[in-house]
Formats: sequence, structure tokens, C-alpha cells
Amino acid sequence: MRTTFPELLKKKITDEPVRPWDTISLINAGVTGYNAVQVYEWYKQQWQESNFNLVIYTYCCANDRTENRRVVADPDGDLLCYNVREYIPYFFNFPGQRILLRSSALLRLINTRLAPFMKSLGFQLKELNLDRTSATRDAVLKLRALCERRGARFLLVVIPFLRPEDREYRWIMDIVQSAGIGYLDLRPAFKEIGYDRLLISSPGNQDYVHPNQFGHEYMAELILKRIQRMCVEETKNTDEGRSEI
Repeated sequence: MRTTFPELLKKKITDEPVRPWDTISLINAGVTGYNAVQVYEWYKQQWQESNFNLVIYTYCCANDRTENRRVVADPDGDLLCYNVREYIPYFFNFPGQRILLRSSALLRLINTRLAPFMKSLGFQLKELNLDRTSATRDAVLKLRALCERRGARFLLVVIPFLRPEDREYRWIMDIVQSAGIGYLDLRPAFKEIGYDRLLISSPGNQDYVHPNQFGHEYMAELILKRIQRMCVEETKNTDEGRSEI
């Protein structure tokens, strides 16, 4: 990939300054692999040192809801993120057990420690995959609330699966629409030009999660248009406020 959409967006904004932010400093605050919870925690810390006028959070429908991520530092000090699949072994089967395991860290720890012993006794273990749905929803809402408290605009950009079937898309759209969150939905634009034009393809493999170079350029253009529209709206509101004085 030559250039991803944040860098392309930065160049476009530099080349085409938009009011009321004629001089814009765009910060690519993304850390590879961060989920919504980690994004919220990052902004909560960084806001002590920086002021943001607009926060753009790109939500990837492919994995941002269910994946848990762990942050590590490589030898150069850069932050990296990788998936941690939280499978909790369990050996009893009584009503409500899954709910208890999901809600209690202590029970999860006990189960995990007992699992090797129970397996050695011949017990057949099952695995429970922890769902991050509630944490993801809460983090998105908290991030929007944080922006409001700090006087910043918040825009959630929905990046869909690059294929027609996408149940995760409906999940995040229900949240942003019911909560009144400002969003940019890329799915209609992607469908209009055709998913095939956006796919990274190699022999025997197609990547339905990450767009190709053309896809990144297209995303940057769509996001820029939305930012320009937001600037026009803000300028109009400012001018109307002055006329009333």
C-alpha cells in the first residue's frame, strides 16, 4: 500500500484548506489494531496535552465490535496491537453459567486455573468466547460525550465489509442513529462503485476487510467532502449568530 487514507486526507486538506479551519493541523492518532475501548482511553489521555476541534473515528465493521486487542511495544518503541481471543474454558453446564463467566473476572480466573486439572481427570471442556459488544458500544458513546465536553465535533466513519453481506454494519448503524451521533456511512458509496474495485486480490485469496489503494483514495475524498460540509455548516451558524447581535 503506497499511502493510506489518513495521509491522503492530510495532503488533500493541506492542498484545499476549508473554512473555518483555514490552517489545519491533522493528527493521525490511529494505532494499528486499536479497538473502540482503546481509542477512547487514548483520547482521554491525549486531551490533557492537545485541543482537538474535530475527532474522526473510523469504525471498521469487520472486527471493531468483537475483537479484544492487546497493546505491545516493539523494539523501536512503536505501539502495536494484536488480537487476543478470550476463550474461557468451562466444564460445568448449568443455566446462566455463560452470563456469570462473562460478568465475573474472578470466576473466569478460577475456571482458567482449574481447567488443566479438570482436563487431566477426563472432563470434557467447552470454550466460551467473550463478546466485546457492550464494551464497544459504551466506548463509542463515551468518546462522543468526551468530545462534547471538550467542545469538539465528533464524526464516526463507518467502514463496511467489502461485500454485500454485513450484519456488523447494521449493528453500528443502529447505535449511531439511535444516539444521534454524527456519522459518515461509506457503504452506499462503496456499493455504487462496486466492491470489486476496492478489493485487495491475490491468487486464491481476497481481502474483504482492507481496501486497496484506490479504496483508500476514495475514502479520503469522501471524508474530505464531509469535513467541508461540516465547515460550511459551522461558518453559516457563526455568521447567523453575528447577524443576531
